[in-house]
Amino acid sequence: MSFQRGELDVAAQQYREAADALLRDGFRRHAADTLVNLGAVLIELGRPRPALEHLDQAGDLYRETCDEGELGGKLAELDQNTALALAGVKSFERARAHLLSALRHWQTDDPSPERAARINHNLGLVAFRAGNLPEAQLRYSRALEHFHAVGNEHEAADARLGLGTVARNRGDGGEARANFRQAQEHYRRTGQWLAYAQASFNEGLTYPSDSGHRFDLLAGAWAAMQSMSWRLSHVSERAGWRAALDHANDEVLESARRSGRTRQFVELLESLRIAGTLRRAAPTRPPPAHPSEVDRDAPFVEPLPSMTLSAGPLTPWAPSSAADEAPCDAPPWIDCGWPPTLVDVVARAEEIIAVAGATTPPLRRGTVSLIPLLHRHPPADQ
Repeated sequence: MSFQRGELDVAAQQYREAADALLRDGFRRHAADTLVNLGAVLIELGRPRPALEHLDQAGDLYRETCDEGELGGKLAELDQNTALALAGVKSFERARAHLLSALRHWQTDDPSPERAARINHNLGLVAFRAGNLPEAQLRYSRALEHFHAVGNEHEAADARLGLGTVARNRGDGGEARANFRQAQEHYRRTGQWLAYAQASFNEGLTYPSDSGHRFDLLAGAWAAMQSMSWRLSHVSERAGWRAALDHANDEVLESARRSGRTRQFVELLESLRIAGTLRRAAPTRPPPAHPSEVDRDAPFVEPLPSMTLSAGPLTPWAPSSAADEAPCDAPPWIDCGWPPTLVDVVARAEEIIAVAGATTPPLRRGTVSLIPLLHRHPPADQ
């Protein structure tokens, strides 16, 4: 339950204690399942090396306790988690080998097209991170073909996000924007606001570094990403999301500087400074949750505050699950009074709310939804 609620440190401790108790009482098969869950939590927390230790131990227990009919599926699932941990330590060839092993199982030994498509998606991610754009294109395309054919439009949108990133790195801005916008349309329609913000941000990156179009897209997506991560603690705890937001901070500041938005640059910088999300030159690494989980080589990303500058919603709030892409009928809201906010961003949000028929126009000291800013696009593709 702690993992589902997004309380990752609590979940890790509970899984660790449960695994120890199960091993102590001789329930080795169940202990293996618990160690796999512990590994998954540690991957989310950005601790891939200790995750690998627990996953290796789970593999040994599976081989010891599972019969022949069950072992293949357990090891295939284990391969997927191990690959994610290996990618976390940039061991991409080993990660690819584990994913290919899992793919063989889901394609031949125990056919499951859905699981095979997810493996292809992860192979695309690993190939992209390793710099192999042709393979990334191939794997994402295969995943998209399956998900679209079976009507799984959410995972199809995720594959389009990957294809857009490949196209952007290949220098094909038009194809990248087409993929990003198709993904955004699905995320917007289904209320996947975090994914929507990331897709919009990626679209912004397709424009030249000194382009006003780039800044408009990056700033709106960045503001929504900040708002959502502050409101949803289960998101801000995840190492991958913290790294993404750290990257977003850098990109939106650089875009403001290069496009001559001096005022906006100063306001952004001051907002980040007050919120405590500026990276320090030599941040102090927090102690690991468990002495055996020291990961000296892992990149450290300074954690974001869980509730900084968050205001209560003016509409009923839909409960959120631990999944990053959990639909939410009521978009998050952010305090637009202090610290300083982008004047034109706040003004645009006020205009949108006024047009929507709000009886009391929000003031700069009030709260406004930043989600509508994600609907802003350049008038035409260049």
